[in-house]
Amino acid sequence: MSECEEITNDAGRFRVALVPDSDGENPRENHTFGTLVVTFPQHVTPAEGEHARRIIDAIDGREHRFAVLARWLRIFHGATVVLPIYNAGHLSSPLLSPGSGAAEEDADPGNFIGLVYATHDDTDATWLQEEVRDYNAWASGEMMAWIVERLDVDYDGCDGLCTYGCGAGPWKTMESVWGYYSEDHARSEAVEALTTIAAQAQTDHVDALHAQALAESEIRELAASEQ
Repeated sequence: MSECEEITNDAGRFRVALVPDSDGENPRENHTFGTLVVTFPQHVTPAEGEHARRIIDAIDGREHRFAVLARWLRIFHGATVVLPIYNAGHLSSPLLSPGSGAAEEDADPGNFIGLVYATHDDTDATWLQEEVRDYNAWASGEMMAWIVERLDVDYDGCDGLCTYGCGAGPWKTMESVWGYYSEDHARSEAVEALTTIAAQAQTDHVDALHAQALAESEIRELAASEQ
């Protein structure tokens, strides 16, 4: 999708645009499945769960390989999946990168900055990887939203609802959804919403024309009966 995707039909002109969501919710607050523990002195990073302090001390002290910590969590604390967390960014701008989830995965002390784990029997490693990516999107200010607008044929001055998307103009917001952690997810739902809204407007337009035609026909019949 380009910056603005548009649909024009008999009901009017519609468009949708992706926009940044600067007020998105930290996914670690209400949408967690796994437990994320990261130690990165230069930044405030998640340190979740009752074992966070011990994990951080072990990572900071470079006492154990990742495999040792993972085995400890599995044997003594019921973890079913444990992934290492690496820094794929910079010291000034960390980017958390989850491990692959392979059974034999390991990392030397000092080469990983945290871990993420779950204690549910049916856990899939990809769920934990997705949680880490969601956190990255929030922490990096890369969350997205979409806004569907309709051209206002009666426009006589912008009231603040017509400045999103492709710039100011005689557009009115019809629907918007915020809080996407993935641009691809936002993009796919934006196009679907635009198509649905434009199609419904077309249906409503046809129904209105039909109702108007019926009313006019009834008026003509009534006028003819009075002659």
